[in-house]
Amino acid sequence: MPDHSDLETLLAPFQPALGPYRERFAVSPVGDGVELVPAAALLERPTLSAAVERARQVYQAPDLRVAASLWNKHYNAALLPGVLSAMTLLGVSVNAAIANTSIVLRDGLPIALWVHDLSDLAVYRHRLPHPICCFNREHQSVLDLQRAVLARLVHGHLALVIDRLHGLARVPREILWGNAGNLCADLYERIAACNGVGEAAAEDRRALLDLPTSVVLGDPNPLYRSVRYEQPEESGLIGASRVRRTCCLRYRLPDSDPCYVCPLLTSTERAALVKQCVVA
Repeated sequence: MPDHSDLETLLAPFQPALGPYRERFAVSPVGDGVELVPAAALLERPTLSAAVERARQVYQAPDLRVAASLWNKHYNAALLPGVLSAMTLLGVSVNAAIANTSIVLRDGLPIALWVHDLSDLAVYRHRLPHPICCFNREHQSVLDLQRAVLARLVHGHLALVIDRLHGLARVPREILWGNAGNLCADLYERIAACNGVGEAAAEDRRALLDLPTSVVLGDPNPLYRSVRYEQPEESGLIGASRVRRTCCLRYRLPDSDPCYVCPLLTSTERAALVKQCVVA
């Protein structure tokens, strides 16, 4: 049976391309300066309230709505990249249901995911880069793989956290789903750049972001059209530029840097910001 180090080894060749999303699976649940909290415990109002308040202090956010959105972005970055990368790059289904996971925190902010039980890992071998014999169960199709991963990840984890954050801070659900969708889009842009995985990246990105209704994510799909792409004739850039459908509220932070995917920017402002980032 594969363990945490096996997943780390299998994903290692892809880590440089994943940029800020690399090494989001925790190989060891403990370490210096970090805290491990069961994900289900973060649904409890006192624990979640303390976590969001910590984010408010870190970011000097003007209110809980802004703090909750920013904390949610950290949570998504801890939860989603490892599970989605394992699905797309390896064909491996990881059970990321909330009861089977803990979140690694540093200074109160989520940084990685620890999966409690890997005994039910299964693989779609057409995606596995190197044949190994430690998987006892197999998926027979891409759809089987997506169902095994996304139902538990999105409905059995992500949606629960979004509902609690909405209830705690009254931040609109559309903003929180937009946070998740934008991260997924960014992650899949990076995955698609890896050699030999373009087809898998397109299949999984489509299931997450491009279908209004889905046998995997239901009707309606909460991640549908979380982002759009401005074409070069709109932005003046060489390639298409990603734009969120909803603003994450980061602009309300004191002295915040503008975000090039923010829907509040005009095409001209976005192009100038992207060019500035490229020069820098």
